[in-house]
Amino acid sequence: MLQWKHLVNAPDLSEFLIHNVEDGHYSTLMQFTGLCDKNGKEIYEGDVCLLFNKGSDLFGEEPVVVEWIGEDETGYGIGWGVFPSMFEYVVIGNIYENPELLEVGK
Repeated sequence: MLQWKHLVNAPDLSEFLIHNVEDGHYSTLMQFTGLCDKNGKEIYEGDVCLLFNKGSDLFGEEPVVVEWIGEDETGYGIGWGVFPSMFEYVVIGNIYENPELLEVGK
């Protein structure tokens, strides 16, 4: 994943798009939520996460997707709209690079 600062400092947006084509697809820009998972990894909209109770027990078997839900304390919903104060998260991929993660439990 390319950091936003590299895109902003690029002299030409088309150069960014051309050099970041993978398998015939352009890179997808992902919005940073301002949150980090329990390992310190930044959480972006579209990331797929596992939920953990604050005591480190896995909460449920199915991964959840980070989505924009509107104005609240963070502006983002993770899973069933639960707040970061209730759970910890571990990013295991994203919906663009790891769509197979969404098939778990189906």
